[in-house]
Amino acid sequence: MLAEGFTEDDVDRVLWRNPVAFYGLSGRLELDVTTAGVTHEGNSILRGGA
Repeated sequence: MLAEGFTEDDVDRVLWRNPVAFYGLSGRLELDVTTAGVTHEGNSILRGGA
């Protein structure tokens, strides 16, 4: 995207902020950086409570 002339803000919005906002609507997305390296059922991606 950068090579095509998009700004770093555009790339950050499309690849990070928009997905976080979308998945955050479920209330199950946790972005607590203090849990880095913690796994859930053998997977490094944490999931919110059900």
